[in-house]
Amino acid sequence: MTHRAVFICALLGLLIPASWIAPCPADAKKRAFDSGRVSFSVRCNGLILGYRVQALFALPAEELALEVVDANWKAEYRLGSEAGKIAQKTSRRWLWTAPSESGDYVGRIQQLPDGELIIIHLVVMVAAEKQEGEYLNGYRIGHYPERKPRQSQVYEPPYGFIEVTGENQDLQVTPHFKLGQFLCRQAGEFPKYVMLDERLLIKLETLLAKANLRGYRCRTLNVSSGFRTPYYNQKLGNVRFSLHQWGRAADVFIDGNYDGQIDDLNRDGKHNIRDVRVLAKMVESIDAEQRHQDKVGGLGQYAETDDHGAFVHIDVRGEPARWQKVRNRNP
Repeated sequence: MTHRAVFICALLGLLIPASWIAPCPADAKKRAFDSGRVSFSVRCNGLILGYRVQALFALPAEELALEVVDANWKAEYRLGSEAGKIAQKTSRRWLWTAPSESGDYVGRIQQLPDGELIIIHLVVMVAAEKQEGEYLNGYRIGHYPERKPRQSQVYEPPYGFIEVTGENQDLQVTPHFKLGQFLCRQAGEFPKYVMLDERLLIKLETLLAKANLRGYRCRTLNVSSGFRTPYYNQKLGNVRFSLHQWGRAADVFIDGNYDGQIDDLNRDGKHNIRDVRVLAKMVESIDAEQRHQDKVGGLGQYAETDDHGAFVHIDVRGEPARWQKVRNRNP
């Protein structure tokens, strides 16, 4: 480079403001992870919601009791929606009656005067009683196994299913997860149907935030298996009471570079069960926290096979369960 060229480059460096220069990809990777949490929380029928966006699943005309908690005592709160009926009980408590038709409806709880919002996607399900034989509107569900007398209530047959269409599959059910990520892998046209427990979504968000806090950069978790219909679960030969059938379980892994396999979390240059153990320890730490006791559940560690990569199984069965397998048989 000539002396003249050096002088021109130096001069441009002085004249061009730094704000005009686009950040390089390395700088972008260092940006802090946004958990999507807000400064207050809302309790809904025992569930604590604290994200900017959160889906709730209800039957037609079901009543949802909402109450602002962990709040700024000086602030005021408003619940607004054009869907269903809202009855205000106190300044921070409401009874929201869901619409009588299935679909996705929006409600907003706003903190005043700063305007901070929790956007609630109230998804009204299709009642399970509308299922005819093994099918619901042409989509094969199959039959749920009968709960044994001593089994937990989590194995009760569902009351309804979430209808998924080509239009709403990208619905944000939490800040970093979309409805379509949990669809059953079985073949079929839209509409499709899923079950999805809100506690599982919150547990996955908690795990994602914890992973990013520890330096594993990822914007969502790869959900290799979410909901499974009883028909599909039986077709795969999986255990009869798999919690995937109730939308209370997910097989996930960290895939920050989107290559379809678990990231090298332990930095040994490989992608295997050792990376699963790193992720499993994070799940263990969540289950150990008092504020997440309503989300305690199963934790399965799976090594890679010829059919799938390594992953962890997470569920919210209400009691701890631990296992490790290398066979292609998902609980």
